[in-house]
Amino acid sequence: TKFKRINHFICYSEFVKKYIDDKFKTNAVVIPPAVWIERKKIDKENIILSVGRFTKAMNTKKQEVLIDAFKKMFQKGLKNWRLVLIGSYRSEDIDYFEDIKKRASGFPIEVLGNVSYDDLVSYYNTSKIYWHAAGFGEDLDRNPQRAEHFGISTVEAMIVGCVPLVFNGGGQKEIVENKKDGFLWNSADELIDLTAKLIKSSDMLTSMSSSSEKISKRFSKEVFCNRIKNIVSA
Repeated sequence: TKFKRINHFICYSEFVKKYIDDKFKTNAVVIPPAVWIERKKIDKENIILSVGRFTKAMNTKKQEVLIDAFKKMFQKGLKNWRLVLIGSYRSEDIDYFEDIKKRASGFPIEVLGNVSYDDLVSYYNTSKIYWHAAGFGEDLDRNPQRAEHFGISTVEAMIVGCVPLVFNGGGQKEIVENKKDGFLWNSADELIDLTAKLIKSSDMLTSMSSSSEKISKRFSKEVFCNRIKNIVSA
């Protein structure tokens, strides 16, 4: 009966909308969040970046999958590139964070926890490629909560020209246009192969970087405010 007083259900992705509509028998409106990050005039470096909380809880970002993928690339001959994993962690996540650091030891991989916002922005701006693995290896039909519901960090990376390679599940599929501004991958081997292809082609990397910047404007503050205004004035 409370729902009779509600004119609109609003959610932030088509992925979430599916479950809201099924659960509450409604027709939710999708309005993605406004995403912004500071652009800095600094040169890009050969960095693959991933940003997300270090945790084994429901919203785990699967940093171990990314580490193992990068180690395979390194062992196959990848040179002059490094993987940087950045994220927050709480006291209950310290063991997982330390395990991730040990897993990365001996390779050109940086694991940085609870960094400052300025440092985070700098890494976004200097990185060329962005990786995201949330939802990988999960039965998302039975446990959709384990997927990335939207993917704010992916949009942040795209705003500053990082080319995203993200797991093909959850809300990420609504952000990345496969083979245009980034890649959607289904297996760790596919992630490795697509990344290697991108690294080997500077033209592809430059073109996709430009496309990712342009497409990220769909998630600007102006677009978000206009969508909200349209709902309110309807």
